[in-house]
Amino acid sequence: MLPGVRDREDQKRILGFVNAPQQEKDYSVLGTFVPKEVDGTCVYCSHCQPCPAALDKKAGDCIHCGHCDSRCPFHVRQGERMDRIREYFGE
Repeated sequence: MLPGVRDREDQKRILGFVNAPQQEKDYSVLGTFVPKEVDGTCVYCSHCQPCPAALDKKAGDCIHCGHCDSRCPFHVRQGERMDRIREYFGE
């Protein structure tokens, strides 16, 4: 059971997202509602996921493919961010 699901119809509607076309899964419009002071700041929304390189441990594993940059509604340059993290932690 999922939180907020009242009946089977709710469940079917919500799980329909799995089979929805990619266009319906595009939430990039969220970026148009972002306050300017947040633009360029990662808020850990996970819209950048999944990482094609399966990056989930070390910033040094980033292959700079640009996938996450193109998906971020907050216009964060994740590749550059991974470089700064790698330099900081020495990964």
